[in-house]
Amino acid sequence: ILFLLITSRTIATTLIDFEWWREMGQVDVWWSMLAYRFGPVVGAAVVMFGVIWVAQARGFKSGGSGLGQYPGYARASTIAIGIFSFFAALLTVDGWTVARYFGGRAAGDAGWKEPVFQLPVSFYFFELPFYRQLLSVVLVTTLAAALAYFLTSRWARLRGRDLQEIEVTALGEALDSPFLRGIAAFGLLALAARYYLDRYN
Repeated sequence: ILFLLITSRTIATTLIDFEWWREMGQVDVWWSMLAYRFGPVVGAAVVMFGVIWVAQARGFKSGGSGLGQYPGYARASTIAIGIFSFFAALLTVDGWTVARYFGGRAAGDAGWKEPVFQLPVSFYFFELPFYRQLLSVVLVTTLAAALAYFLTSRWARLRGRDLQEIEVTALGEALDSPFLRGIAAFGLLALAARYYLDRYN
């Protein structure tokens, strides 16, 4: 009931839009608009889910355990990662930015270039927002994957020990993993690219 109350406005708007497009005989256009808007979101959510899920599985492996040893946790974490990935993609991805990017590239350049960086206007309207959005997805994904890897690795190593045996360690132990170092390097490269694109703002 709470879910229906929260989403009732969205459901009503969607139904009204559908009825209007059907009355106009343009249902195919309506479906295309939905695909443009939510297709990139779904694609980004799938990529996020895959990376984060693999990261937690590798975290268990680095801790000397395996995800298959905890079937209840595996099911719960899969659902939680799926929900997180969907909402993270929904917040970071704008489908129309992706559609404008591909549409702008297909339209080509008008020939005029701005005097500072000698770039066409289409770069600022179509390409720059897409690149910034793509880097945001990469940063969110790498941060979530690194956190999932670190937490599952520590939990697998400390599970079953007495509190007296638990040793508070620094991040240096976790950074011994090539997987986590690779994720961190990828995220730092994305952050550097984002700073590089900031000059065009």
